[in-house]
Amino acid sequence: MHQSDKDQFAGGSSFSRVVGRTLRSSASALALGMALAASCLSAKAGTNGLTVNVTPLVPNIGTLAAPNYAVSYSGTPAALGQTLHSAYHVFVKNETNSTVNTAWLKVTSSINDLPPGLPFLEIAGSLPNGCQLSMDKLSLLCVLDASQLVAGVSFDLVMDNPNAASNTTPDSTLNLLWTIQAGQGNAGANPSNVVLQEAPAITFSVNAPAGLRSYVLKGQGFKVNNGGSETTVTPPIGVPVDLKETVSSHSCSPMYKKCLQSSLSIKKPDGSLYEFGTAAIPDLLQIDLLRDKSTLKPSATIYSAYLVLRYTADDATTSVPILACNAGPALPGAETRCVVPPNPALATDSSTGTFVDPAGHLHFRVLGKSNGVIDW
Repeated sequence: MHQSDKDQFAGGSSFSRVVGRTLRSSASALALGMALAASCLSAKAGTNGLTVNVTPLVPNIGTLAAPNYAVSYSGTPAALGQTLHSAYHVFVKNETNSTVNTAWLKVTSSINDLPPGLPFLEIAGSLPNGCQLSMDKLSLLCVLDASQLVAGVSFDLVMDNPNAASNTTPDSTLNLLWTIQAGQGNAGANPSNVVLQEAPAITFSVNAPAGLRSYVLKGQGFKVNNGGSETTVTPPIGVPVDLKETVSSHSCSPMYKKCLQSSLSIKKPDGSLYEFGTAAIPDLLQIDLLRDKSTLKPSATIYSAYLVLRYTADDATTSVPILACNAGPALPGAETRCVVPPNPALATDSSTGTFVDPAGHLHFRVLGKSNGVIDW
């Protein structure tokens, strides 16, 4: 995800788009911010001695060759009152034999190419040493030393998506603007250079209630619904999520008056899948399904309904049954999904994640490793 072509990040933007914001914590930080601003006016594209990639960390609804990064507005009825997020992944490394003792990186954002942009979230432990947000959180300044540059610095910048005025609010775009200065001397001298670059845009759109897109924070639930039934995804790490819940055209189980499909896509910027329940990401993805009572046949029970859930993997065309989780819970065998069975002693015990609530709605907890579609 760090080997993308640097040319795609070259924007023909002028420095007039950038807010003249600097860190106010010290006079030296202020002076540095002013120096960066002045240098950018005459700099040309290209960062001598450094590789810098700034990549959207949100769903790509286009292709790798022609990406289209998109998220949903927060605060609309379609978003179910959730605060949704945008994110960019930042990577800086000295991959040459040149010695670069210090690099100064400054990042801001804009909406529709106009300042101010969105404030960055202050997430504990998310920024490397030498990086600090301004008091208003609208800009980031990093002073990176030689050892950091040789090893490579990698981090994510997350922002709350803005609220849309209504369901007819037109699309708008978010851009991340960054400058970097390496070494000392004039902007055009090797290995020193100051560059103004514009990362690929993220589009904000008002989506239908059946589908939403967002960067989802670690341990935070992200939900969609359809006709009262609901799908909630809770990832063990921060990831981009494209989630839909639609009425299925497939034949239904005898347990249901109508069948639903929950379609989940969680992909890295390079198009590969996040794999949960592995050495790299030990915890499994948690998917909670709420089946509205009105969608059930009178004969449906939590004990029979949880057994008819089916799953289609991202690279498959045929659905397979979702087996019950082993004690732990843990995936059975080589399966990539499992459903937590209800507590036989008390079907209304919500601690299992599979239970019947006081309104008679059925709740199922499914654990999984990656993308796919659940029929339920």
